[in-house]
Amino acid sequence: MYRTIRFQGVAERVDDLEVIDAWQQRTWEAQISAVASEQSRPISGREEFDSRLEAARLSYPRGSEVPMPESFAGWRIRCSSVEFWSGRADRSHDRLMFTNPSDLELDNPGWHVTRLMP
Repeated sequence: MYRTIRFQGVAERVDDLEVIDAWQQRTWEAQISAVASEQSRPISGREEFDSRLEAARLSYPRGSEVPMPESFAGWRIRCSSVEFWSGRADRSHDRLMFTNPSDLELDNPGWHVTRLMP
């Protein structure tokens, strides 16, 4: 696979209305998965999550309203740079860096691409 994308910038939490809108646009399956998951917390194994998933499916049958968990939030990254890295066995990797200069650079606005050495 040997592929990586790296984003650099400022993360900011999105407002509640945007979070609610994002929740409502999710499929029932994605909502159920979010209800069942305590995202990024340790778990004993896949079986435990599958059990939590089944319990959520039974609590909120398809077609019913699935309540948005209090922990559900949204974040936006205002990127200043994005690097696409594609590895090769001989380590002569491809690296492309896209940078977005500040708004002060009005004579050359937009994203710029630079190829980086491996």
